[in-house]
Amino acid sequence: MKTLSLGTLGGLKLNAEPSAQIFTGIVALILALLGNIVFGLSIIEAVLGAVVATALFWLSEFWHQYGHAVAARMVGYPMIGVTFFLVLGRSLYPSDEPTLPPNIHIRRALGGPIASLILSIVMFILMRLTSVMSGAIPLIIQFLFYLNFFIYTLQVFVPLGFNDGSTLLRNLRK
Repeated sequence: MKTLSLGTLGGLKLNAEPSAQIFTGIVALILALLGNIVFGLSIIEAVLGAVVATALFWLSEFWHQYGHAVAARMVGYPMIGVTFFLVLGRSLYPSDEPTLPPNIHIRRALGGPIASLILSIVMFILMRLTSVMSGAIPLIIQFLFYLNFFIYTLQVFVPLGFNDGSTLLRNLRK
């Protein structure tokens, strides 16, 4: 299995490592099982919902990375792409990028969580509007809200060594 070139979107070259390709199937399978077993969706609705939710999961990751890209352009040191791996994305910058001051790293790191917060607010509003519905659609919207708010937005406060929270902590100490 080779790294897939996914083309260019929003001026960013997109690639998916083999681990992302494998985990896409695993995420879809887990979501289909949850939809069917936990939430009582029919097999067809659970599978279709899982495929849609998995695609929107990756679009949420792209949206988060695009937030980094917008911030990076604003500070004058743009991203060139995103590589998806496991269930994450990695921002790619030019290999010849100079050493940057901490404030630039901080501003670029905050772009993703800010974008994810905006998407979380939209999903929260949609979640409230669809709260009386049943089926896969409100479950997908809830999934997207929780994913974007708790994973992509709030992670900025939890330094894990590889995330935006770590970038902020490392650069705030300088």
